[in-house]
Amino acid sequence: MGNDLVNALKRFNCKERYWLIDNALGNQQLDNKFRKNLATSIKEATGDKFSIPCDAYWAIDFHINWLAAVFLLDKFDIETPTSFNEDQQKYFENNQKDVDLIIAFENTLICIEAKFIGKWDHKILQNKVDLIENILEERPKINAYYVCSSPEALPTDHTIKFQSKKIAYLYMTHNTDYEKNGFLYVTYDNKDKKKLHALALRPKLKGNTKDG
Repeated sequence: MGNDLVNALKRFNCKERYWLIDNALGNQQLDNKFRKNLATSIKEATGDKFSIPCDAYWAIDFHINWLAAVFLLDKFDIETPTSFNEDQQKYFENNQKDVDLIIAFENTLICIEAKFIGKWDHKILQNKVDLIENILEERPKINAYYVCSSPEALPTDHTIKFQSKKIAYLYMTHNTDYEKNGFLYVTYDNKDKKKLHALALRPKLKGNTKDG
């Protein structure tokens, strides 16, 4: 199941940005500290304890309809075309939602949603969580986790759960230059659309830089 899962995810991953970054970084594996902090975050949220292997598969901006195709196939076999019933069709129509980072190994799938500038939109987040949760009902043997990552923790009153478990939170480290100088963001002049303005945005960060 594990190799089948990873191979199926690989076959659907046609995101150019992923292949460019993967080549630019020399087929890099996930950072050791990142894997350790991620596993710890999941344990704190769900009670599940495991290690993430150094060769775990990862992909960015992975479309949710790709996940649907992977988990709704009768077989992880590229030579076996599979039709979808009318109820499953909803996962593929007008759906460009994606997961910022997926990590997969054996029969485990970790979905990570990131937010650096701006606030979490709980309605959008809940919609994604529900969508992926419904898709995974077709594959009950998959251990799946949903993680949110940002420089600032989720509001303490959030009640979003994933497969009856709390979603995990992973602190996102940042460079102190961002906190000092912010980012430059280009926007249109409200009165004259031909004029552009560069605005300095300073994300609300959680204290000083720290490791994990």
